[in-house]
Parts: sequence; structure tokens; C-alpha cells
Amino acid sequence: MAEPKKTPELIAESLRALERYEQKQEALAGERARPPALGDVYVLDPTRDFHIEWVLVANDPADPDCFLAVPADGNFLAGSADLELGDDSAVGSLRLRCRFGTWIDATLLKPELRVGVLGSDEVSRARQKWREVGDGVLTAPVLAREVDDDPEYKDWVEEVLIPARRALLEAQAAVIARPRRPPRYTFYRIAASIVLMLGGGLAGLELWRLNERVRDLETVSRSAEERHREQLQELEAERDRLEAERERLIAEHRRELEQAGAEDAQAGRELRERIAELDKRLQEVARASSVVNPVIAHFESPRIVTRGKKKITLDPGASHVVLFLTLDERSPAPKYRLELREKGSEVPAWTNDLLTVMEFAEIRVGVPAGILSPGVYELELSALEGGEVRRVGEYELEVSD
Repeated sequence: MAEPKKTPELIAESLRALERYEQKQEALAGERARPPALGDVYVLDPTRDFHIEWVLVANDPADPDCFLAVPADGNFLAGSADLELGDDSAVGSLRLRCRFGTWIDATLLKPELRVGVLGSDEVSRARQKWREVGDGVLTAPVLAREVDDDPEYKDWVEEVLIPARRALLEAQAAVIARPRRPPRYTFYRIAASIVLMLGGGLAGLELWRLNERVRDLETVSRSAEERHREQLQELEAERDRLEAERERLIAEHRRELEQAGAEDAQAGRELRERIAELDKRLQEVARASSVVNPVIAHFESPRIVTRGKKKITLDPGASHVVLFLTLDERSPAPKYRLELREKGSEVPAWTNDLLTVMEFAEIRVGVPAGILSPGVYELELSALEGGEVRRVGEYELEVSD
């Protein structure tokens, strides 16, 4: 069993511990008292509620008090523009969101807000990633590019990173609005920039990169202007084509209307001609149906006279020759047909196949006098029944004037 320490020894040990504590506090105070430097990690007041930190990865050679800070957080999701720091890092496991880098004034970087320091290699990697974002040439694994489309990652960007950057920019704007250092410092800043440029330092590199970026933007602008002019020319050509097509359609429609009007006029003329022809035929029919001074010819039954023959004198004022044809059929057919032809001719000069038997077993029919001229005519009477034609009588008619 260890012997208990004596009081003088306890007092001496306590004094040594107090001395070590004071030395550590002095070291911490000295560290905090130094000005901001690349690699410093801060928890800034404007973004404290978002639970993110800011890492200084570059400064402006023309203004040493202006630093580029990128946000860092503990969210395990890392996209193509993010830099992952493992547990072996000086500040632990973090994700540096290089896409949201922001230039801030040193007045926002209070010593008591510094919470750690990154190594120079990690700072260089973060600065390189930020440059790749600006140049649009990000190099990242496929998995990191897939994270860019992850809904959870997008929510983190929308709800944390973007609002935090906006809050820091608003605080930076308020700092810029306040009076800056006396003008005598301007000379020293310019001189420092010239020295760095002449020495091939960071300022010269950054200026070269800036000039390259400006030239790239000018090239893109010229290309955009060329594309815009080409699009305008294409649109103007399309407009002219549509205008020509519209004029063509209007002319074609006008021709169709003129053609339709001509067709309507032609149809009107044809209709009027047909009406006039129908009126003429109606008049002829009316004249034909008007029986005036008829000449009568009566033929006996074929049973009595095998071939009946009649002579008539045609009066100039007679409109018809009315024939009476007597039949001896006990069962008359429903229809009869009478054909009249000049003797010796095979072609009928007149035909009527709608004849029916009247009372006294007689068929009465009027032959227009206008078709008869002096001469001998043969008349053939046939019964029409059940699709059959049956001859029932032959007659001769001699016409004189």
C-alpha cells in the first residue's frame, strides 16, 4: 500500500499543476491573439444557428484582410463539389462544401470564434476543388455525382447551406458598409500585389487564371451571340416561309371559290335548261293528251277475222286515231302491248305496253295522228302475263288523206 503524500509534497505538486495550466492558457491566448490565417476553422456568429463551420482556404493578395471561406459540416453525404475529411483530420470528420465558398472580411473572424486549424495539404485540396467548381471541370467519383441528385442531399443544400451563405453575405455587406481602414494602407496593398506578381506568387497565378476566365467568358459570349443571330435568322426564314404559305393558301382558296362560283353558275344554267326542256315536254304531253276530232277505227275479234283490216281518212284537224280492239279471251291478261309499224318495216313506229281490257272485252287506245302519214300500217297486239309475251291479234290500218 502506497504511503500518503505529505502536505509539502501535495502543495508542490499543486503549484506545478497550476503553472502548467497557466502556461497552457498563455499558449492558447497567444494562438488566439494571432491574426486569421489559411486553414483556420471558425464558428461565425451569423451562421451559428445552422451548426456549420467555416474554413479559410485562400485570401485576396490585393486585400490581405479578405479571405475565401468554405462551409464545413458533419453531414455524411458528400457530392461532387464537396471535400471529405476523415477522423484523422486535425478537426475531425467534416465535409467541406466548396461550391458555397464566400469571400469575407477579417473583421468577422474574431479570435474567440476559432475552433481549429487544418493542415496545408487539406487547405490546398479545398482550394483546388473550389477552382474546379468555378471552371466547371469537376473531377469526382460516380458515387459523388449520384449524391448530387439525392433528395436528402438537395434538402440539406436548400435548408442549410444556401440560407447560411445568404446570412454570411448579409453580414459581410454590413461590414463593407462601415468605413474601412485609412487610405494609407492602400499603397501597401498595391505594393504587395505588385511584388507578388513580379515574384510569380499567388497573385500572378490568380490574375492569370482571372484573365483566362475572362477570355473564356468572352468566347462563350461571342458564341452565344452567334447562336442568337443564327436563331434569329432561322426564325425570320420560318416566318417568311409561313407568310408565303399563307399567301399561297389564300390564293388557292380564292381560286377554289371562283371555281365553285363558276360551277354553281354552270349548274344553274343546266338546271334552267332542264326545266325549260321539261316544260316543253309537258306542253307536248298536254297537247298529246288533248283529243280533238278523233278518227275512229274499230277492229273485230281475231276469232271472227284472222287479220283485221281498216281504211281511214285522216282529217287535218284530227289529233288522234282511236282504235277499238275487240277480244274474245275469257280470262284476259293483266296487260297488253300494241306495236304499230309501217308495212314491211321491222322497227315499230309507235308502241304502248300499258293497255288493259275495258268493258265489253275491248281495248281502247289513241294513236297520235302526227305519227301517221298516208300508207299501210301493221298492228300487232300481244298479251303480257307472267313474264311471257303471247300474240293475240294482227291488224292492218290503211291511212289516206
